Amino acid sequence: ITAINKSHAEEVWVTCKESLYNCKISKDGDSVNYEISNNLLADTKYISGGYKICPLDDNLLFLYNESELYLLHFQNSNSNKTIRLNSIKKIDLPLDGELRIIENIDNLLWIGTNKCIYKGILDGNKIRIVQKPEFRSQNNQVMKDLNILSILPDTNGDVWIGTVYNGLFQYKNENDKFIHYDFNPKDSKGIT
Repeated sequence: ITAINKSHAEEVWVTCKESLYNCKISKDGDSVNYEISNNLLADTKYISGGYKICPLDDNLLFLYNESELYLLHFQNSNSNKTIRLNSIKKIDLPLDGELRIIENIDNLLWIGTNKCIYKGILDGNKIRIVQKPEFRSQNNQVMKDLNILSILPDTNGDVWIGTVYNGLFQYKNENDKFIHYDFNPKDSKGIT
């Protein structure tokens, strides 16, 4: 398995090498049912290798790696509860650096690279960058080459951003600010 992600619906998406699967989860009383699709990429020839997944809604998702991003559109059949791939479009990314992660948080795309982070929106078949936030250290220095690895929203509306060598950042939605939590070897309870 290369990547696994959950959509807003009760679905799980899984990629493996040159495969993409959708797993619908439903409950019937006390039992849980899983319905797994066939390989949704079986008929495509130009997507190969391990891709990560970013669900956008019930019918759209991104497949991506460090240098490529594809928008996949699916069609659900209500009669037999199956899903099939409707279209694939390669998306050009106006980014600095290699793509590391994309997260769809309240219809705003958080895009992390090995250099920085962007906020963007899907505009047709393009991603329109709406902000490239500046990250500052605790001593107010602009930080570069952040190497973003993880992006996670919390229940308060804040977004947590994990980096390779620059610690953790918390985006405070209420005031549009980032708080930096750096590694401190003298703090045994700090981030390691």
